[in-house]
Amino acid sequence: MRGSRSKRKLGRALSSSQEDSKNDDPCGKCNQNVTGNENDGSISCDVCHYWFHCSCLNISKEELAMMGNISGCFWACGKCEPVMLDKAKTFQYMKEISKNALMSVEHAECAQRESRDFIKQAVDRSQKILDSAHALTKSTGVSTQYAAKLKISEATPTMLPSKIERNYENIIVIKNINDFSDAKNSSTIKSAMSKRFNNARFKTAFKTPTGKIIVECADRETAENIVANWDSQIFGGSVCELSKPPKLKLEVILKDIPLPSKILHEAGTSESEMLSEIAGRFPGSKPKRLLRRESGLPLPIVKIELANEEDCQSVLNDGCSVGHLWIKAEPAKQHLPSVIQCYKCLKFGHISRMCHQKSQKCSICTGDHSFKECSKIDDPGNHRCINCNGNHASIDRFCPVRIEKLVKLCKRDDIPLPDSIQAKRLPNGRQ
Repeated sequence: MRGSRSKRKLGRALSSSQEDSKNDDPCGKCNQNVTGNENDGSISCDVCHYWFHCSCLNISKEELAMMGNISGCFWACGKCEPVMLDKAKTFQYMKEISKNALMSVEHAECAQRESRDFIKQAVDRSQKILDSAHALTKSTGVSTQYAAKLKISEATPTMLPSKIERNYENIIVIKNINDFSDAKNSSTIKSAMSKRFNNARFKTAFKTPTGKIIVECADRETAENIVANWDSQIFGGSVCELSKPPKLKLEVILKDIPLPSKILHEAGTSESEMLSEIAGRFPGSKPKRLLRRESGLPLPIVKIELANEEDCQSVLNDGCSVGHLWIKAEPAKQHLPSVIQCYKCLKFGHISRMCHQKSQKCSICTGDHSFKECSKIDDPGNHRCINCNGNHASIDRFCPVRIEKLVKLCKRDDIPLPDSIQAKRLPNGRQ
């Protein structure tokens, strides 16, 4: 039953002297008339507009007077309060959705601008190549199609694998950690480091899956000072050192190299003399013959690890002479990045030393035992993966979860994915 004063201003709390006999509404708690107890005040809900005795709600006279003196005070009864909280949460959720939608629109507009710029640059570059091809046709008489091919090959020479540009000068690496109590997250790591080194400033800090801590300092001086004054008892007897940039392997391969027996028969030189000749042509290089993995027999391929980028680019562009032959060089394929997997719980992203699970999981059937004790090791139909629930072992290199993680690592390092791995990227797992 709604009260006669339901249109009263929201948030108004009345004392018993103000109500008198003008209000005949029953109490929403005890169902008695609100004017029946003149020693007690009453209050109305601003949502359902029911009236309540303050004594029924355990509201003191001081609290009632305080609410009456507050301008715009909003009060809801016990039944209406959860509804108002749900509405507030819904409003906040819709506000976040609107914010994310605006950000998505901004990102789409930015991508559209970048696409237009890329297309414009490609058109300009193509026009320049076509103009150069026409000029070459007039001067030499060759066909325009052949001239365009020559100009395109000149404009796009064979390039080295791209490096990942990172600033390693301000980064320190902490290893051999035995106590991770102060290394739970980025905030605890930076807080522990700041206390020990006079409030030094750090940009980022994180724990790697292999149990190391990477800290990026504000400048090079801070990093060198921390390494020089490092206490081995920090993080339980750890070791700190400056980070080193990754060394890019400058490797090329030469194919169709005669086998050692053929070289000795035709050219009269041995395998070692041929490799020494290549090494002498490029100082600091390390040529070696590749062998078959199964039989160990030599392959007609020689890999050369060069000392600098100039020699590497020169070999890729001009080739290399081997005896009386001139061989075209190709960039060596980069090794795929390794996907970190724990051999205790069989999950990805950490190693067994960092695992929080106590029991060993079987890589064959996901049971709580070692794979050596598994009775299903010779029954492929009962193999089970703990990551994708597929019909294969948890350490299978073609597990869909492992392949997707490998794809992300290859995209990060700009390494092409092999066809054998690409063919296994199926939506329903391995087939």
